[in-house]
Amino acid sequence: MRGADRIGRGWVGALGAVVLAATVLRAQGGMVAGVVVSETTLRPLAGAQVVVVGANRGAVTDARGRFRLEGLGGAQVTLRVSYPGYQAVQRVVAVGSTEVRIALPESVVALEELVVSGTPVQVQRRALGNAVSTVRAAEITEIAPISSLLQLLNGRAAGVVVLAATGQVGGGQRIRVRGASSFVLSNEPLVYVDDVRINNEPATGPAAQAFGSRPISRLNDLNPEEIERIEILKGPAATTIYGTEASGGVISIITKRGASGRPRWNLTIRQGTNFLANAECRFPINYQEVPNPQTGKVDTVALNILERERQLGRKVFQNGPLTELNLSTSGGTDAVRYYLSGAYERSEGAEPSN
Repeated sequence: MRGADRIGRGWVGALGAVVLAATVLRAQGGMVAGVVVSETTLRPLAGAQVVVVGANRGAVTDARGRFRLEGLGGAQVTLRVSYPGYQAVQRVVAVGSTEVRIALPESVVALEELVVSGTPVQVQRRALGNAVSTVRAAEITEIAPISSLLQLLNGRAAGVVVLAATGQVGGGQRIRVRGASSFVLSNEPLVYVDDVRINNEPATGPAAQAFGSRPISRLNDLNPEEIERIEILKGPAATTIYGTEASGGVISIITKRGASGRPRWNLTIRQGTNFLANAECRFPINYQEVPNPQTGKVDTVALNILERERQLGRKVFQNGPLTELNLSTSGGTDAVRYYLSGAYERSEGAEPSN
């Protein structure tokens, strides 16, 4: 009997060991790991998205391009790997593989641009539920004399209107995205610069020409030469991401960044003139009754304010000089990149007091 008991306990122990080993093997077999690289340079791609097709599982590659997926079932799974600027690739791999190597070919045409949104993940443009317009500032400033951010936006995005609050140099403007949308909230859009919100509320500036104060805008502090692109989110659906303050739209400004390579310098010099065209036509001729001592009657004579000021030697309008200097440098290595720029602007209006 004792021998039979020992044999029975031996069979139970062996069976338990087999079950434990099967459990360990099953746990190891439910994992897939590997690396994602560029097909051209063979460099690892950090931030690539690896998704299991047909399952709610995915991962993002680390700085070395490696990924790891656990808890997978079945003998094989289909992985879909995508990365901005590269073509998406699907690969069937065996569950339990730990050295999967997936190479992504570069995409000649970027059909799935990424946009900046209020969510913590990158969103493809076609997958975003809002209307998005993009202004390529870096391309526009190379061919057009743009001196302010508001000039960069005006007329270059559908539904975006820039309203000049004053004709004075440096004055503020109001921005409307698809018109006014609220009687209570501010109709100004939210403005973000590299994911950091800035104050876009119009403020009151110094007094000008004894006619009261003029409105100013902090957007005039942004140099158009330092902007890479501007993305405008339109539609009420933007409030689900940014809140009710985004009922007037969202303007996201992405600045330029350095690229790896030798230092590159860029110098831009612009000169121009601010003037008032056809100034005489803007001042109608008025009439004034003047007593005539010779006849004793009252004569009606024409009076032109502009001509009278000129006769008195006063300058009513002028050609205001405009000078802009922009200097930037960029470069770096694969680990550290830099972009440094500076600007100088001097502008005078068509009026001597402006």
